[in-house]
Amino acid sequence: MDNDNELLVGAKPEGKRNFYEAKAVQILELLKDRILAMKNYKVHNLEGGMEGPWQNGMMHFMSQIRPEVLERFFGHGITRGNEVARIAALMAILNDHVIKGDSGRLMNSGHVDAFVAPIMILSKVDRPLMDKEYYKKHQSELAYVQVNGWKPDIGAIVLDVKYYPLAEELKKRKPEFNIIKSEELPAYFQSQLPNERVVMTQEEMDERDRREFGVGEARRGVYFLNQ
Repeated sequence: MDNDNELLVGAKPEGKRNFYEAKAVQILELLKDRILAMKNYKVHNLEGGMEGPWQNGMMHFMSQIRPEVLERFFGHGITRGNEVARIAALMAILNDHVIKGDSGRLMNSGHVDAFVAPIMILSKVDRPLMDKEYYKKHQSELAYVQVNGWKPDIGAIVLDVKYYPLAEELKKRKPEFNIIKSEELPAYFQSQLPNERVVMTQEEMDERDRREFGVGEARRGVYFLNQ
């Protein structure tokens, strides 16, 4: 990806999309055996869910974080299209430093919270995901932003369990970004708030589950990815 900017100079949006989709196919082919092996990766205290096992790690580790911490961070979940399109969107963000789509607080946004997805872009604490200077420059140009996307101020790029091999590969290719695995989410939030407690206690999680789902500790167990 180091020379991608030179190759994309003057490229139209469709050309860029095709370029990054080809890159996504290439890297998925390179990592296919390692990604397939992740179905046997044991995630402690993790169970299935309606979005499928590939996303459950992100949901699980995010659910360990205190709500008052989550509401201090913004996020963007990459959800559109098939797997190739989602990986292509991630590679475009890494190379072009532009996001197309919405962002929102991880919790209590007052509108629509950020969607928890297998690939997420997170802000730094108490800072919007959109770069401040970019926002000042284009805040009155909604049409421009919708077409061209917006420049993010990224705190972390998070990949879920299925994509741990991709996280490891992208760390080598793009060391300037903070690319982490979903199980490292608690550590990321703690690094942003070193003097605060970010993870809920077991009692707090059980109480939340009883309140929201009518169940407690019994709903959580060891889960194996079986996609």
